[in-house]
Amino acid sequence: MMKHFQPKLIALLLILIMVTVSACSPGHPSGTSNHADSGENKETLYIGALFPRSGNLAPLGIESFRGAELARLEQNQAGGLLGKTVAFKEADAPSPNAAQAEAERLINKEKITAILGSYSSSISMAASQVAEKNRVIYWEGGAVSTAITSRGFKYVFRTQPNDTMSSRDQAQFVADELTKSLNKPIGDLKIMIVHEDSEFGTSGADRFKKAIQAVGAKAPPVYPYNAQAKDLTSIVLKIKDAQPDILFAVSYVTDGILLTRQMLENKVEVPVFLGAGAGYSLTDYAKALGNDKVEGNISFDVPQFTTNPKYTPGMDHFIEAYKKQYGEEPHSAHSLIHYWSAKLLFQTIEKAESVEPDKIREAVFTWDQPEGQSPTGWGIKFGEDGQNQRGNLFAHQWRDGKMIVVWPRAAALSEFTLE
Repeated sequence: MMKHFQPKLIALLLILIMVTVSACSPGHPSGTSNHADSGENKETLYIGALFPRSGNLAPLGIESFRGAELARLEQNQAGGLLGKTVAFKEADAPSPNAAQAEAERLINKEKITAILGSYSSSISMAASQVAEKNRVIYWEGGAVSTAITSRGFKYVFRTQPNDTMSSRDQAQFVADELTKSLNKPIGDLKIMIVHEDSEFGTSGADRFKKAIQAVGAKAPPVYPYNAQAKDLTSIVLKIKDAQPDILFAVSYVTDGILLTRQMLENKVEVPVFLGAGAGYSLTDYAKALGNDKVEGNISFDVPQFTTNPKYTPGMDHFIEAYKKQYGEEPHSAHSLIHYWSAKLLFQTIEKAESVEPDKIREAVFTWDQPEGQSPTGWGIKFGEDGQNQRGNLFAHQWRDGKMIVVWPRAAALSEFTLE
């Protein structure tokens, strides 16, 4: 009798075990069964972290991720978020296609309801499109293209200034400072623009051209190039022929180094080299070329680490925390702005008391903080388009291997000098 019923008993027990496990298991990897609470489980709250950490965008992509990761570690040291440990579901997005695919994976497989990233405009444009379609928060801390927050999206937010705001500041610096240094009225300045031809470079160049004309300059010639090009001699020779007073360059790291190196090799000099941040702000730029070769060059970028500390409270803490965590100095302020941006996202989730996208969105618009009270010096006030309206870029000048803030005056440690 026992032998006859044993298979049936075993089968019954297996069915009971499967039913019990199914009833106790979460509906998806994030540990909940509905969209409103997705992104967290009983012990861990998951947030997507999408950055280009391979390919030609990797140097600044990795540096940006380091800042966000440092913010996450500090959040957990302070007790976590909503009573849970914060963890990142990481995504490497070296191209727009990869960004789209990784955003889809984070949302549909990992059931993430908030993604932070990404530093690159092309990456951000692709990934945020996916997030918006799925009504998931996309929190951009570093990409500058104005188009990112000009598409009428409800779930895309950016904490850093866009390139329209940046171009306004760059043009004002030319009008206020460089006209004096070059002893020329704005209408007599010869300005030339060169840029890499992705969304980042094209948008930055176009908007600077409009902004500089708005303050009285003549329309400058514009020359695009591919950021992955191995030779920029044709661009360098155009610069040599034009002999501009100001060369405005929008580049990533590798192409920025190549452009500057080939200018040096061809003995092409300009009175003012004005880089639009990114590649021209990284310590790797000066290391690759030599401090003396970049001396006096200007990089218009997010606040670097030689800023008036009264204007950027908390920056010194970030620098020390970075060195303790990674065993070296920060490579650029991209880590700083993503550190601050991630902290702001965590604080917004705390305000919302939820990771449900609509509740986070409501909490975003409660922010109202003036400038000069954060590690970046930026304030916080979001427009309906999702853009933080209280931020500006700073003019930095390379001196002895360091970038010194020279403008605006409230944040400056020194005055600009024409080397």
